Amino acid sequence: MSEAETAYLAAGCRSAAVCQDLFWKVRVRENGGFVRQKELMVVGRGIAPRHWTAVVSRPSTRCSVCLLFGIRASKAALQAWNDVKRLPEAVVTFDLYDYGLVFYDRSKQRQDYIVNF
Repeated sequence: MSEAETAYLAAGCRSAAVCQDLFWKVRVRENGGFVRQKELMVVGRGIAPRHWTAVVSRPSTRCSVCLLFGIRASKAALQAWNDVKRLPEAVVTFDLYDYGLVFYDRSKQRQDYIVNF
């Protein structure tokens, strides 16, 4: 992950740790107490696209979110991203061109978004 990508993620959530190819859990505080654990899975460029569906198909909670890097880096990556979007666990997805976001909250209607900048 480049320094620019790390800065981009850190700007979104100052309390988040940014790692290259690892997963981590973020606890969300409300009114001073821990009320819900959410999982943020980050799939960095070091994880081959052929492994994305195996990683993304195992969220720990319905509040989990997965961020994939390099979804358009190659034909294989784009195909893997399309495979991820078809997973039943992937309820809402966002295509941010180079990044993909996957949300698992089944209370939401299934939808795939493409965000143009």
